[in-house]
Order: sequence, then C-alpha cells, then structure tokens
Amino acid sequence: MTSDVSKWVPVGKVGRAKGLHGELRVELFNPGSEILTRVDDVRIGTSPERTESYVLDHVSLQASRIVVRFEGVETRNDAERLTNQTIFVARSKFPALAAGEHYCVDLIGLPVVTPSGKVVGTLREIWPTASNDIYVVDAASGEILLPATKDVIVKVDMDHGRIVANPPETSNEV
Repeated sequence: MTSDVSKWVPVGKVGRAKGLHGELRVELFNPGSEILTRVDDVRIGTSPERTESYVLDHVSLQASRIVVRFEGVETRNDAERLTNQTIFVARSKFPALAAGEHYCVDLIGLPVVTPSGKVVGTLREIWPTASNDIYVVDAASGEILLPATKDVIVKVDMDHGRIVANPPETSNEV
C-alpha cells in the first residue's frame, strides 16, 4: 500500500476470470482508454487504502473486451480472488494531454466560482452523459448540478486551481 493514496486513480473494475490460466476480463471506466497498455504496474483492491501491487504480464483486446494477465496470477482460482475489485493506476503514469484538456480526477475538489469571484462550491463529482458531462458541486445550500457546456463552464483555470462557471438562474445557490 502506498502512503499517498491520492496518487492512485481508479481506472476500472476487474471482471470474471477467463480460462484456466489466470486471465481476467476488465471493464475500464473510460472504455476508450488505453491506459493499461501504457503501464507496467497497477494496484488492485476495494479502495485506494486497501490495495495490493500487481505487474501486468499481458493486455489484449478480445471481442471488444479487455483481457489481462498479472504476474503471479497463474490459475483461475488466483484470478477469481481479484474479481469485483478496482484497478488503480498511478496518476503520474497518465499520458500528457493537449493544452486545454484535463483529466476529471484533476478537477475533483476544485472550487467553483462565478466570473465575479463569488464562490459557488466545490466540485465533488463528474457524471458523464450522452450530451455533456454534469458537474456535481457541493454548495452551502446543497448539491448543484452544472452542465459542462461552454455557456455554463466558462473556464477551467488550473493555474489558479479553480473552475469559473455561470450557474443557471434555476440554481438555488447563485
């Protein structure tokens, strides 16, 4: 277990064992991600505080599913001990992004403010939807849901560690 669990980011869930030789199906939280092909080591567990280290031996795409094998996981029984647990990858191993792009994990916990600087709340969670993400903000008056559209989310200001937003008039906070 690492002393700084915030450096480990959940990227997927271990599914069922496949075959007899320790292979496992994996469901990534971001289905388009190639993160498991870019790292050698991961942590697996029920929470960031309760993980064990594993080295990836093999990653493949089989019938639009990701199948992995870890060093030391040799049998189906070994693999079944890992099912339904979360896979964590070190944040430092994430690929660099283009200017103006951000990983959701880097936005969680940022303050959300209006263009005039009034504090709306703190970003707690991001819900992906078909049309646009929804930013879940903890505010003094309760939860506020902000659509991640250009007219609502004005700027993600990583230099100042904040998100500038124009909450809709229907918001009970601003």
